[in-house]
Amino acid sequence: MHFLKLSSVFAFVGLTLAAPVSHAPITKREEFNIGSLSPTPPNKGFGVGEFGSFNNLKLQVNDVNILQFALMLEISQTLFYQKAFSQFSVADMLSVGLSQSQIIEFQNSFVIEQTHVNTIVTVLKSLGVAPLPQPKFFFSFSSVVDFVTQLSIQEVVGTGAYLGAAPFVSNKDILGAAASIMAVEARQSSFVNSVLGINAFSAAFETPLSIEQVVSLVSPAIVSIPPGTVLEALGFNAQAFRVEQIDLKAFVQVQINVNINFSYVGGSPIVAPQGVNQLFCAFTVGSSTVFTPFTPGQGCKVSPEIISGSVANLQVTVAKSIASKDVITAPAFITVV
Repeated sequence: MHFLKLSSVFAFVGLTLAAPVSHAPITKREEFNIGSLSPTPPNKGFGVGEFGSFNNLKLQVNDVNILQFALMLEISQTLFYQKAFSQFSVADMLSVGLSQSQIIEFQNSFVIEQTHVNTIVTVLKSLGVAPLPQPKFFFSFSSVVDFVTQLSIQEVVGTGAYLGAAPFVSNKDILGAAASIMAVEARQSSFVNSVLGINAFSAAFETPLSIEQVVSLVSPAIVSIPPGTVLEALGFNAQAFRVEQIDLKAFVQVQINVNINFSYVGGSPIVAPQGVNQLFCAFTVGSSTVFTPFTPGQGCKVSPEIISGSVANLQVTVAKSIASKDVITAPAFITVV
């Protein structure tokens, strides 16, 4: 019975996502009641684990938990758009040089994210599973340009998250629908990048993101976590579920064989934990990761093994590994030129 329900639901999803989105202005949006925005930012360091916090992390990955995790991400993206459209008017967006058609695409993307949320909720209910409680999120934009810049990160994270989860999905109907959603996320990512004047796509293969990486990228916007969220279902500790971010600007251009230096957001230096003699910069493009030595206070060289024009995922690690127990910084996206 569940298979029939899933098949019919995802047949609808395929038709919905395959249909072209109208370029007429959108005036009606579906009511959205799951998840909420916080008026205040999270406490400093909320959820940040110390070195060793993730040594015993064993993720409880199954189809339902992956759907619940995707739901959290889609809710986060929907609330992100909701905050932006409540803060900025069309006139505000036009004033910074966005065209009417670009603004309409952003409006369409808002509706698409809501559609993703409603669809995942429908699928969960068809399986006899209730959507889990959601974290409370906080988003802040200093300007329209800041909104679009942050959006570029949101979309690339969404794309990488679906790709990273794909090998763990056992139900072919769920996998097919996830692939359909991922394709839309990738198109949105390319569109936002083109608006910003950065590479719409830069490599032959998309870079998958692990659940741990996605959590570290998304969770700085989490203000509070009620009992029973997907983070708990997956196996994360409510007090330590992410590593700290670094202060590199998203998609900053860096040159091959040139040294880049950075610290944690807020200026704290990145130093080797006790008992660790050498840190590394891990550069991931597609399914390949290369490493160069990282020296505290001096940084690391950009690996010559990366093809110029690629967007790489950069993390600092304690070994030549990007396993959750070995990373001490959240992923950052850089453009290698």
